[in-house]
Order: sequence, then structure tokens, then C-alpha cells
Amino acid sequence: MRSRLDDHPLSSCEDLSVTKTKRTLSGKGIREKGKRFERAWAAVLREWFPQYADEIHRSIQSRGPEACDVIGLPGYWFECQDAVTVTPIAKLVQAERDLALSDDTDRTPIAITHRTGSRSTQATLRTGDLLHLFANLRLHNPVGKLRHHLRGRLPIAVSSLPITLDAEDLLMMIRHANGW
Repeated sequence: MRSRLDDHPLSSCEDLSVTKTKRTLSGKGIREKGKRFERAWAAVLREWFPQYADEIHRSIQSRGPEACDVIGLPGYWFECQDAVTVTPIAKLVQAERDLALSDDTDRTPIAITHRTGSRSTQATLRTGDLLHLFANLRLHNPVGKLRHHLRGRLPIAVSSLPITLDAEDLLMMIRHANGW
């Protein structure tokens, strides 16, 4: 089954890390590749959340931890990575660290990763944040009931575990949980 992201620029990212001559990208080439991926992720967010299309864009990278890679969707802090070897946990930790240093700490940190040459884009967040998102779903679902039942009983060690899912699935949950 084809998803919305299959036809989007994220799914057609070329393998920019290796050319026919096995040449690797320079520092500037890596930065340009990252910019393209961040712009593509912003385009996906604008498509999924048209009411925020005017606010969603790639942030100015020189601001450091003051802003995430793609800004404009209220309540979420996105750190993006497009690489041959993705490190979603490291990107999630970076998102959490940068979020803690920012003025706007009431956001959910999410690492968005794409393995170069892959057709899928993944989202990594903490289990507790995912369960919180499930609890906010306006749909009748057993996971929401589970979260309600476990409220206050979920061990901290479990809620801090990272979990990775398809980015499109996460976008669908965000849309429904917020009533967008």
C-alpha cells in the first residue's frame, strides 16, 4: 500500500552520500543535503496541517538551541536527520537538550530520521510522550483507555524509553489528538 509520503520529496531523496565514483560529500554538501531534508519535512507538515502552513518552515540554523529544525507546528519540537547511518536516539537527545535550553519548554521533542536511499521516514519519541498523545486522541481506542488506566502508574523507566514509528502514523495521531 502506498502512503502519502511515497509521492513526497522525502521518499524520493537521492542517495547523495555516494556517487558512481564512491565520492563522499564535503561538509557543505552534507549541510545542503540536511537543508533539503528539513525543507521537505516542512512541506510534509504544511500538507498535513494546512491551517499552520504560513507558520511552518525550516528554522534559521544559526540560532542554535533556540529553535528546532522545523518550526511552526504548535506543541512539537522537530530535529531532523537524513543520513546513511541514522541515529534517532542521538537526535532525540539533542531535541530534548535543545528544548530544555529554549524559552518554550512545553513542547514534545521528536526526532525525524530518513535513511538515505530508503522510502520511509521515521519518527522517534519517548514512550510517555506517545502515550500522552494517545490519551488525547478523540477517537475511541483501547490504547487511550490503557493510558487512562495507567495514569500515574506508569514507571518512569518505561515512559522514558524511546519508541520509533512511521512518520506518517505519527502525523495522523497528532492530527487526531489535537482535533486538527
